[in-house]
Amino acid sequence: MGKRLCQAVETWFYYNTPVLGGQTWNEVRVSHGATVKNPKLLNTDQKYWSWFFDLHGARAYSDGVPQAISFTEISAWRQLLSEPVAPHHVKLLRKMDTAFLAAILKVQKEREANK
Repeated sequence: MGKRLCQAVETWFYYNTPVLGGQTWNEVRVSHGATVKNPKLLNTDQKYWSWFFDLHGARAYSDGVPQAISFTEISAWRQLLSEPVAPHHVKLLRKMDTAFLAAILKVQKEREANK
């Protein structure tokens, strides 16, 4: 499940990040008559997907760069929402976050190479 969710985060980021004149790849696809490309998730993935994007929405940034979601942020989020988060869930959320940050770095490197 962890690998599938990490790949889903990478796919989501790739298709929903502005690249071409401020458009996302999904917007480009739709403008050419194609459908929106979203990651395929199993029903069992939905809870973790929702949890990750709750945390992602409150992510800290430094100089415009997203920071890793910290254990402190996960703990505060869990307490605030009374979510039943076990240690293996925290590991999964951190892996998803690492995949997200790696996807950002990949896009930044591609942009630099194309300048």
